[in-house]
Amino acid sequence: MNVKPSRIYWRSAYHATERFAQLAGVLTATWLLSAGAQASTINAFVSGDRLYELCKGNASGACTAYVDAVADVVSLPTIRQGICLPAKTSGRQIILSFQRYAMAHPDMLNGPAADLVIRGLLEVFPCRVSH
Repeated sequence: MNVKPSRIYWRSAYHATERFAQLAGVLTATWLLSAGAQASTINAFVSGDRLYELCKGNASGACTAYVDAVADVVSLPTIRQGICLPAKTSGRQIILSFQRYAMAHPDMLNGPAADLVIRGLLEVFPCRVSH
């Protein structure tokens, strides 16, 4: 493989910077969302209701950052939870899986938003067991 070491460093530095920017966005989104969230019976930073409102129509940046962060976390091999996202999964697909699940289970909207995102991902992107 004829790749210059500096090019390899640049790629890894770029990906590290990109991940740091995503983390900063998630932390900011969580702070913004929790600042406006009402107290609920379940201790959660963001309620399903709040995230559902943010994701209506043209999803806000906070919606996108939140669902992308949850998807990133559940995609980690140590946390996977039965969710296998294809490599080219878009943020829009993740938002749609959340919205579909939330519409089908309105009784769960007072709970944690992350739970609804994960359950939506489980329905749309379950890991397939090969025989």
